[in-house]
Amino acid sequence: MKFKKNIIRINIMFFITIILALGIVNNYFCESKNNSGLFSEIISKINAHVEEYGIITSFSTEKDPKKVCKAILENMAPKVNYKEIASNELYCLEIHDENIKGYVQGKKYNGQQVISVNILCKSNENNCEGLKAKIKNSIKIIESNPKNKYFCYLKAKIDDGNLATVNEEISKILQKDNVKNVESTKINNGYSTCCYTGKYNPILVNGKLVDFNYSVCKYGLRNYLIIGTPQIILDY
Repeated sequence: MKFKKNIIRINIMFFITIILALGIVNNYFCESKNNSGLFSEIISKINAHVEEYGIITSFSTEKDPKKVCKAILENMAPKVNYKEIASNELYCLEIHDENIKGYVQGKKYNGQQVISVNILCKSNENNCEGLKAKIKNSIKIIESNPKNKYFCYLKAKIDDGNLATVNEEISKILQKDNVKNVESTKINNGYSTCCYTGKYNPILVNGKLVDFNYSVCKYGLRNYLIIGTPQIILDY
């Protein structure tokens, strides 16, 4: 992902974050019962190498968006470099740091201010839970009872060149845990699967509970594992 293009993509991400904020889908640093265990088991089983992880969330507020965004970023990562972007409808702190990219922004919607947080960390370790906790605590300092969900994301490089084999290995792990609502699809560059594990806060997709989404896919000459809870909402 290239976060220099974040502002161009803000309108696309905004509609996703509005859904989150209104509850329709219900070392600086997703809410789960046992997040890291399943992530770690899959990464270890297929010998994947973590490259990045991230969190996306949003909530509505009646407070000044500029003060809210600055307070969140200061509490979450006080030493990062960022660029301030402001207009009549938008206030955004776009992060430009060596290992941390993303933004904290506020935008008007139906008379409310919606605050969106989109953070991606470059790392060879999975610290999604730590990042989520950091963001969650930073938001709670500003809003004591925000109505928001957290979308977690992880990307790891796969050494195995056979995506069908890798997909089967992951399926075996999920079958062992007796997951439900499994739907796997062959896509142009690999496989995508969503299911309900009971380990994460779920959403409804086509009338079914979903709390875990993974894809094994090819980018150029390399194969990757992408995991999202409850769903991958980034391009892959």
